[in-house]
Amino acid sequence: MLRLGSLTGITVTGLVYATVLAPYVHLTGWAMVYNCVFHYAMPAAGVVGFLLIGPRLRLRARDLVSMVWPVLWLVYTMVRGALLHPEFTGFASAPSHYP
Repeated sequence: MLRLGSLTGITVTGLVYATVLAPYVHLTGWAMVYNCVFHYAMPAAGVVGFLLIGPRLRLRARDLVSMVWPVLWLVYTMVRGALLHPEFTGFASAPSHYP
């Protein structure tokens, strides 16, 4: 369950960064290298490692409980942003309510 949860987390990280956040990030030098490793290479390596290397045990219905934490984190982040309006400056020109 821990491995499936980790795979889910790193996959979501890569997908969200590549599809939503990347256009707002403008880095140079070593920061750009680290960014590419953390947000592109590691998610890809996690998925490839899961598919090719294993070990993979047979997935049972009860193993899907590992999917609970990413869903709860998403719900928490969306509700907090909508209700509490925190300010995240990040790399965009205007602050956002979501990290």
